Amino acid sequence: MSGTRPKVRLIGQDANAFFILGLCLAVGRRVGWDDARLAAVLDEALSDDYAHLLSTVNDYFEIE
Repeated sequence: MSGTRPKVRLIGQDANAFFILGLCLAVGRRVGWDDARLAAVLDEALSDDYAHLLSTVNDYFEIE
């Protein structure tokens, strides 16, 4: 991964995995990520358990 990570406000939000992914993917779209990048993030996030999902989100986004 390269470049600046988009900011996502997760503190105080619903901790449901699908809510988190939806919010992050919406931010990714807003900053201009293409479908391939969005799909790669989604595939990686869903490739393991909840802890892995959170780790993946943290790799691609700056969490606030």
